[in-house]
This record gives sequence, structure tokens and C-alpha cells, in this order.
Amino acid sequence: MSYLGRTGKLSQRAYNKLSFLATAGQTVKAGLSYVAGFVEVYVNGTLLTDVVDYSASNGNSVTFLVALSVDDEVTVVSLKTFVAANMLPLSGGTLNGDLDVAGSVTADGLVVDGTATVFGNVGIGTSFPTAPLHTVSSENLVAKFSSSDVTSGIRIEDTTTSYDFYVDSGNLRINNTAGSEKMRLDSAGNLLVGKTAAGTAEGVQIEPAGAISLVRDGSTPLYLNRLTSDGTIIDLRKNGTTVGSIGTIYGYTKITSGNGANGSGLFFGDGKIYPVAADSVITDNAIDIGDPTLRFKDLHLSGGVYLGGTAAANKLDDYEEGTWTPYIDNGTLVVAGATYTKVGRLVTVQAYLQNISIPNTTAIFYIKGLPFAQTNTGGSYNSGQISYCGNGNFSGIGLLTQPSATVLYMHYIDGTGSSQLTNAQFLSRSTTGQLIFQITYMSN
Repeated sequence: MSYLGRTGKLSQRAYNKLSFLATAGQTVKAGLSYVAGFVEVYVNGTLLTDVVDYSASNGNSVTFLVALSVDDEVTVVSLKTFVAANMLPLSGGTLNGDLDVAGSVTADGLVVDGTATVFGNVGIGTSFPTAPLHTVSSENLVAKFSSSDVTSGIRIEDTTTSYDFYVDSGNLRINNTAGSEKMRLDSAGNLLVGKTAAGTAEGVQIEPAGAISLVRDGSTPLYLNRLTSDGTIIDLRKNGTTVGSIGTIYGYTKITSGNGANGSGLFFGDGKIYPVAADSVITDNAIDIGDPTLRFKDLHLSGGVYLGGTAAANKLDDYEEGTWTPYIDNGTLVVAGATYTKVGRLVTVQAYLQNISIPNTTAIFYIKGLPFAQTNTGGSYNSGQISYCGNGNFSGIGLLTQPSATVLYMHYIDGTGSSQLTNAQFLSRSTTGQLIFQITYMSN
């Protein structure tokens, strides 16, 4: 065969050479010794091209990709390898040990200042670096750190603590020395502290649209502290205009809404709740609770309500509704209904009694079981009205309470007698034992 190839420069290299005459159709020459990548093959004085004309990769044989002809002159040159000492290549390479710079080195904008006080400063874009790494640029971006990995980061540390700043999948993360994530700016623009994803989990979440979420398990999630003076702590605004606030007055909490004459609010302090105007001025007789058409439902109080004034006489301390159980000594009756209403000390009872059965004696006729005792002051007697008695006749008879007691009795009021009715006198007037009555009296 005939080869056209390159001319070698063997005179400029250290080498071992082996020459032989090829046999017809020969494609492999074995028994060689070389370092892969450091071998040259010549046929009839022409340098062959590796991979194109032959392959030599195992260190002991050469394979010709085109069969040789008989008596082709073949030379295999094994180039010797060596390592140069105490020098660096123009590009790449590794320096094992320290590079000492006694003065300054400047190369294409890179300055190494060996005269710096501690370890020396490196400046990029500046001839006077004032920090271990000092960059100056007319561009907005003054430094760039890139990684071919999906996660790229840098570490900042002192003698005891380090923090890693990572960028991955659109997130900026900050981890502590132990690798625990402390803060994240996610790809949606949410700033997350103490959590790794936006949502309702514990942690701080500040959203780019302006919302802030503070979630803490079993403890206070938010502290707001105004020092020295009373005043607004939270200013509530609508379209830039204040519509309410939460703050302090006299060292206590106040909540206000609205402004000017239309403002209202509450001040909490001294075991009381005071009405205040929007300007935080405690006001009297100016603020309503509810509206004629927008009412509150129930008001639960353990004390009383002052109506129409602030004196003790204006205090309503009780309102009660219920049922009571009338009964008669030494007799029987059926209670068809018996209710009472108590407003303050004023008690109104009503009852519908049937089948009243009592012995025909001279004992005083009493209906007992009033829900509250009659007071023993201010006259101490209160009267009521009998409104139904079946076929009986109780005209000229009054119904009264007894001081300090829970009983009712009947009395003549038509001048025919001055004593209380007895059982016998009641029976003479009631043939069916039916009685409907109502009486209002003062309790203690």
C-alpha cells in the first residue's frame, strides 16, 4: 500500500523506535511497549494519523485500519513521558504549596496586593483592594458565581459559624452550619422563614402581593412594642386613609374605628370598659351599643344595669322568669299553670288552680309556695286580683301577701268583715274549687 501522511519531528523528542517489514495483508503488530497517546506510526516514511489510519490504546499492539502490503517498511515510535519540576504551564496546572507575593501583581485588571496587613487582598477592577476580595465594575453585576450542578452556592463563615447561600430550581436558600434551612426566597417571590414551602405550616411567610402570615405552635406569633409614650400601635388604613387603630391610652389598650364625630371605640382598663371617640378621648353619653334595626342578641351580666341614671335607685340588678308550685296545707289542688316574672325586687305571679279540696274548718285559708318572700318594709302588704272562680263568688274579697312570708291569703274588702277568710268561708264561696288570680308584690 502507499500512504500519504504527515512528517514527524523525531529529532526533537526522546523516544524508542521499532522497525519491521510487513507481510501481505498484515493488520496487527504485537509485542510492543508504549504509553497510550504517546506513540507514532510510520509506513514507508509517512506519519500515519491515529484513529484514522491505526489504533493504539492497549500499550502492547498496534492495529492498522488498512491492511499492509508485503515489505512495507513500518516504524513504531514510543515517545517517552516525563514531568517537569518546579514550573507551571501557561494554562491549567496545580500549585502544591504557597504562592508568596512580596509586592503587587497586576494582570488585565486582576491585582494581588501582597503588602496587605493580614493575608493580602485581591482586587478585580481596582488597583487598591481594601478587602480580601474587592471587585469594582461599571456594570450592575459586580460578581458572579456559577456551578454546572443544579444547585449553586457560596459559604460565608467566621471562626464558629457558617451560612450557606444556595440557588436551586428558582429558590434562594440560606442554611446554617448543620445544613438546616433557615430562610428561603421561593420562585414565586415568597419570603419564607422557618418553613420550606408557602402555606399554613408554622413559620413566617411574606408574600409579594403584600400579605404576611405568622404561624406559631402554642405560643405568641406577634409582638408589637411601642416605647415611652401612649399612642397608636397598629394603624388601620383603607386606600391610604386611617379608618381605625389599636393602641394605648393611660397605659391600657384602646381600639377605635372611624374618625371625628363618627368615630367610636373602647378603652380597656381599671377593670372597666370605657367608651372613647376616634381621637381616643374618653367620652360620656355619646356612643350607642347597637341600632334600632341592627341589634345585639343576648347580654349576659352577673351584676346590674343602671337605667336613666347612675344612682343606686337606677340599678336594675335582676330579671327572672319561671314557674312556681302553689300548695295548701291539709288539702289538695291541681296546678293548671303557675308562672312568675321578677324585675328587680318587683314580683308578679299568676296561677290557675283547679279541684281545690280543703277541710271545712275555721283555720285561715292560705295559698303557699310563692317564689320569693314578701318584703317586710314599706307597708309590707301587696294586693292582687281574682279574675276567675268558676261558679263561685268572691266579690268583695281581696288577695294579699304577708310580710316576710311566701303565702297568699284572702280578706274582706266590702266592709262585711275585718278578718282573714277561713277554710269554711272559702268553701262557702267556691263550689267548683277553681281559681285564677294574679298578684304583684315587692320582694326583699
